[in-house]
Amino acid sequence: MTTQGLQSKVKRLLSSNISLSSKGMLISLRGVSEFIPSGGNDLAARRQLQHQLEEKDLDHCKQLVAGFAPVERLLESAGKVLEDLDKTITLATEKVERAKENTSTLVERAAALQTERATLKGKSRVVQKLLHQFQLDPKYSKALGGSEVGPDFLEAIARVNDIRKNCHILLRTYQRVGVEMVESLSKKQENAYRKLFHWTQNQVQMIAQSPIRSTANPNFVKALALLRERPAYFSHCFDALADARRVVIIKRFIAALCRGGPNGQPRPIEIHAGDPIRYVSDMLAWVHQTLADEREFLTSIISPRSQRSQGSRMQGEDEKKMKMGKETDEKQDSTDVILIGAVSRVLEGVARPLSVRVEQSLVFQPSSTISYNLRSVLDFYAHTLRPLVDPAGIFANALNNLVKKAQETFVRLTKAQTDQLREATPPYTSDLSPPAAIQTLLDQITQLIRVHESCLVEAHEKDKAFIPILEDTIEAVKDSGEDSGKGLSGPNRAVYLLNILCSLESALKSSEPSIRHVSSKITAEIKTRVSALVKEQADLFLKKSGLYPSVKALSTRNRKIPMEEVKGLDEMSLRKSLSDFYSYLVGITSLLSAEMDRVGDPWIRVTVREGVGLIVCEAYSTLDTAIRSDEGYGSRKGSGILKHNPEQIKTLLDI
Repeated sequence: MTTQGLQSKVKRLLSSNISLSSKGMLISLRGVSEFIPSGGNDLAARRQLQHQLEEKDLDHCKQLVAGFAPVERLLESAGKVLEDLDKTITLATEKVERAKENTSTLVERAAALQTERATLKGKSRVVQKLLHQFQLDPKYSKALGGSEVGPDFLEAIARVNDIRKNCHILLRTYQRVGVEMVESLSKKQENAYRKLFHWTQNQVQMIAQSPIRSTANPNFVKALALLRERPAYFSHCFDALADARRVVIIKRFIAALCRGGPNGQPRPIEIHAGDPIRYVSDMLAWVHQTLADEREFLTSIISPRSQRSQGSRMQGEDEKKMKMGKETDEKQDSTDVILIGAVSRVLEGVARPLSVRVEQSLVFQPSSTISYNLRSVLDFYAHTLRPLVDPAGIFANALNNLVKKAQETFVRLTKAQTDQLREATPPYTSDLSPPAAIQTLLDQITQLIRVHESCLVEAHEKDKAFIPILEDTIEAVKDSGEDSGKGLSGPNRAVYLLNILCSLESALKSSEPSIRHVSSKITAEIKTRVSALVKEQADLFLKKSGLYPSVKALSTRNRKIPMEEVKGLDEMSLRKSLSDFYSYLVGITSLLSAEMDRVGDPWIRVTVREGVGLIVCEAYSTLDTAIRSDEGYGSRKGSGILKHNPEQIKTLLDI
């Protein structure tokens, strides 16, 4: 081999992608080395190597062909199976196509029959519903024809009512069919109602004797609910029940008055006849409780739940929802009217014995306070029971008449007292306090106000009955005070009237706005009288002190005339007046006259004293200013006339 050939092989080997250091290359070279002859690397050796490699490759190919022979046989077998399967599928497809062609007519017929079956089922349901709404079941027909009134009979009547209502709806579209059905049911319905009416009448007497809180017979409740469809029957039965209950309530009321409860508890109401307030309150409380119990008992009998008609089931859910609220309100209103009428009828028997006893309490207890207290109790129960009873009924009228009589008694007694006070004027007292007759009336006013405050009636209602009487009583007190004080001197009379007004103001203390309004008028009058008294006491003090002529002359003088030429303001008069004033200040123990010690209210005494002191100080200050002014005597000469300045006078007067 030439060097050039070797180089080209080496370059080709190096330029190839074969990695000489890889493990695969090493294994390959190791295997090839077995075929390389040991003699060398000449041309013959290489050709022999090539021949051996080709033989080796041929052996490998033969082995590979021999190895795939079983696989070839398996593939040939699978091919035959696939050919058989394809033939079978083709045959099945042909059979399915033939069967489809043969059964298409049958499928169409079955679908038509299925549709017809669904239509017939719908018609059957409509017919069944129609029969249910417009035909009476044999069970109910048998119950209507029987002699016993029980749950089945009541359900049968309810069912007849439902069918009749459905027939009335049917008349809107199918008049002939509806008329025939109504005519066929009318006779059965009337006979059933007549039978139910007689049975209910018999049950009324047993129900009437039941305890107040007992549970009503369910069949009786259903019977009354059904009779609501026949107002005449229902009214007759319910009135009979109310009349029977009225007799029972009268007996129970008399028993509560005379015997009390079982085993003496609660005690008889008559035992408190000596205490009219307790007596009347207990009777009215018993009536109130009985009314509540009776209303509850009667409500359980005609509860709106039992009045719901089963015929409403034929209406759609939407229609029921739309009408439910209106129907419920109408039934509730109707039930309330019936209950009010029935309760009023039941309590009619109590009206007479209650009225007699209350009137006796008003007659035999001649006290305006007691009569007004009774009036408040009666008025409270009248307002409380008014929504629960018939306002035009006997019981309501009796209660209203009792309120009116109590008010008349109160007015009559109060007027008699005020008239007596005006006619028989009491003499004034030595200490100028209110006389006993006036004080008694003031104490009564206080008691009446306490009763008025405790009354639970609305403010405008109780004020309308009380305030005019209160104002008239106040005027009587004031008139009596004016008349009885005529024999007193001016200051004593003023103190006397002021003491009466202060006592009146004290008696009128209340949290009620209407009474506070009345009291405010008295307070304003007291302030007016106090102001007048302050002015009167101040003038009296100035006169006693000798300063009044100078003060009066100063207030009335003509400024064009010099002060020393004015009578009372000349130097000699001023010196004498001021000297007397200073001496009087040193010697007095009080700014006020002795009559002021009899003023009952300490606050008024303090107010009058302060007012008098301020007026005196103001008068002195005015006089001081006028004397020291240039128009007067001047500062130097004025200081010789005036010994004290206004501040020193305030100190002397303790202001």
